[in-house]
Amino acid sequence: MGHGVGFGGGVMTTLTNHPQLFGDSGDAPSPAPGGVRRTDPQTSRDVANDPALRVAWQSERHRLLVAFDSDEAVSVDGLTDERAAGIANRTGKYIDPTHESTRRCSEMLKDGLLELTGERRPKKSGRASRVKRITPAGRAAVRGDGR
Repeated sequence: MGHGVGFGGGVMTTLTNHPQLFGDSGDAPSPAPGGVRRTDPQTSRDVANDPALRVAWQSERHRLLVAFDSDEAVSVDGLTDERAAGIANRTGKYIDPTHESTRRCSEMLKDGLLELTGERRPKKSGRASRVKRITPAGRAAVRGDGR
């Protein structure tokens, strides 16, 4: 069984190697397509496998899509993830422009709600970042008529 040093110097068990949770193989159950567990109910699977349903009102995904649908984004033919987070952060709860926005935008790119423009623009760090724009499916998800 795997062990590691826990906070305060104690020993903790690595959960993925815990036979009572995952059987003797030590393998944690892998998620089903769409990011749900095999044990999740069908309603969770339906939401996970429908990109439009996964854009809940005022979620990070929704706020980023609204940023990609903004006049500012349309006027410059797309945004970097960092710039989209900057626009989204004007309207509500903070989205980390270096981690969370990249994660959410990658999910939405995979789901067909965003697309790459082929252009790269500099981030605040000076490194190049891919530019994305909203797709018709993304616009439908923003407006709530994605089904």
